[in-house]
Amino acid sequence: LWDFHSETPQLPDEADVQEALSSVDYRQIAIDGNTVTMGNPQGKINLGGIGKGYVADRAGDYLKEQREKSLNYLDSCLICAVMKGKTEGKSEERRRIARNLKQLGISDSVIRKATGLDVRDEDGEEIL
Repeated sequence: LWDFHSETPQLPDEADVQEALSSVDYRQIAIDGNTVTMGNPQGKINLGGIGKGYVADRAGDYLKEQREKSLNYLDSCLICAVMKGKTEGKSEERRRIARNLKQLGISDSVIRKATGLDVRDEDGEEIL
């Protein structure tokens, strides 16, 4: 119906599209144990969409994870650049800044890099 590989691809006739659509109906799929059949003999099952959907989901997860890592790294670089030298030897100032960064949702590792302070104790409890 759709000849995507043709030298001169073109849209199918509307009548051909409508005829093909008359065979499209997920309710025609019957599953009995390990056997899958179609109620309409003209109907076909193509599982390619499932695979493509799965790959798209995994790619999305990966990109989201990489984005978060990139943003954390960027946060760390920016905060450390701004803080460099401004809090050296000023422990109360470092604590105040660390608390403010924590309230902004900045990760513990970025706060540690920016202030030199641990946000949590050995048991994972916040200590700021």
